[in-house]
Amino acid sequence: MEGEHNGLEANTCKYCMLSTAVKGIRLDEEGLCNLCRDHERHQKKYASFFKSEADLKNIIKNTVEVKTRAYDCLLLYSGGKDSTYVLIRLLEMGIRVLAMTFDNGYMSDRCRKNIKDVCNSYQVDNVIISLPQERMDRIFLTSLQTESSVCHGCWRVINARVIEMAFERDIPFIVTGLSRGQLYELWIHRLMEQEVEDVEEMEFLFSRWRTYAHYVDDEIARLIDDFEVKDSCVHTRVTFIDFYRHCSVTKKEIIGFLKARVPVWKNPEDVGRCSSNCLINDAGIVIHSRAKGYHYYAKSISYPGRSGLATSPGKKRWRN
Repeated sequence: MEGEHNGLEANTCKYCMLSTAVKGIRLDEEGLCNLCRDHERHQKKYASFFKSEADLKNIIKNTVEVKTRAYDCLLLYSGGKDSTYVLIRLLEMGIRVLAMTFDNGYMSDRCRKNIKDVCNSYQVDNVIISLPQERMDRIFLTSLQTESSVCHGCWRVINARVIEMAFERDIPFIVTGLSRGQLYELWIHRLMEQEVEDVEEMEFLFSRWRTYAHYVDDEIARLIDDFEVKDSCVHTRVTFIDFYRHCSVTKKEIIGFLKARVPVWKNPEDVGRCSSNCLINDAGIVIHSRAKGYHYYAKSISYPGRSGLATSPGKKRWRN
């Protein structure tokens, strides 16, 4: 598409600011991308994917055998703002949490202190896992070479270890702190593209896509030793719950909540703007931008403005 739209670059959506450098993104004559148009047409379908906090509490409380298990869920706890918010909210619901933290060797010192202080203050059991640093660095290198991302390698490790831990400790649920934008990028848009409307089919595909990475026989799988998870029995015993699928909250509200309710948590000053726990996140973003031509978080960050969870930067810019 050629031309300009009131000062906006021709290759950038005037509403969500997503660039046509992203594979599959197209702009129409009004300068809106196909994802924004798709969201306009299928708002009810998108809304049907999300649930309520009451649904989340009922799923866990009605399933766990209170007297026979030490924990109701295993939380992926990075020590960042999003997962800290999730931890405190779960505790407020009366859910017994085991927090699992993956130390990739590049955690912020402030983040380490946040994890220790928060877990001590709220008497939460915390298990910190890691891989030998030489192996972890090889995973990062492979992830950068294949995906232009450091996050991909970390996520592969975390996914494998958390399933194993939940299975070994007989914990039925794993709770993640994936944002709604990340859920949209990973799975929701795929559901909409396939015109899936049946709720049970949504859940089936969602679960199937989650397990796919464990069946990939590649260099990262071998470095992780991601083989026990291939046992289908493991997947039938453990269920993932994405907290933010059940909770609609803005970044501003999360930060306000932590300042007011969790004063021991402090925002790290030794990390980049897109992470509150990882020292090499910015390096990964730079490499991704150079290799792909757009920001690593471009797709997930565009979702809040499109869905009303944040003021769209494009919308604000379009008005000015």
